[in-house]
Amino acid sequence: EHLARAAYVYVRQSTMDQLQHNHESRRRQYALADRARSLGWSEVVVIDDDESVRDGMARLLQSWGCQVVAAASDNAALAALGEHVRQPDLIISDYRLGDGNTGFKAIERLRSALCAPIPAFLISGDTAPERLREASASGYHLLHKPVSPAVLRATLNHLLRHSTGSHEQLQAVNV
Repeated sequence: EHLARAAYVYVRQSTMDQLQHNHESRRRQYALADRARSLGWSEVVVIDDDESVRDGMARLLQSWGCQVVAAASDNAALAALGEHVRQPDLIISDYRLGDGNTGFKAIERLRSALCAPIPAFLISGDTAPERLREASASGYHLLHKPVSPAVLRATLNHLLRHSTGSHEQLQAVNV
C-alpha cells in the first residue's frame, strides 16, 4: 500500500567522486535509483541556452513526474550533475547552443564525462535538410520546434523504455 503513494525519497550517502571510485557504494546507490525508476521516476537533463524554453521544458517534464536538471550548456549541466548521486536517464538538448556549441557535442561530452551511453535526443528550430542528415547520421532523434507535449512524451517513453527495458510509460497528463 505504501508503494502506491506518490512520494519522492532522495537518499545521498556518497559524493560523485566517491561513487566513481567506490564500486560498492555505487552499486548500492544505483540499486536505490533503479527502485525509484521502477516506481516511475526518471531524471532528465535539459540543455538549452534559451532560458524561457529551458524553464518551460523543465516545468512540463516535472509535471510528468520527472526530476530535471536544466542548464544552458554542457558545462553547466555537468556542474549541476556533480551534486547528484546518479546518472540521468535521458538527455534532451537544443541543437544550437551558445558559443558555437551544438547539441551533438554537448550530449557526447556528458556521455563521455559520465562514462555512460545515456539515451538522448535533439530539439531544433532549424529545419534545414543538413540538420536532418546530421541527426540521422549520428543516430539521434531530432524533433523540430515547436514540439507538442504529446510528441515529446512519446519520444521520452520510447527512449526510456528502450534504454533499459525497466521504465514504465509516463502517465498521460497535461497532453
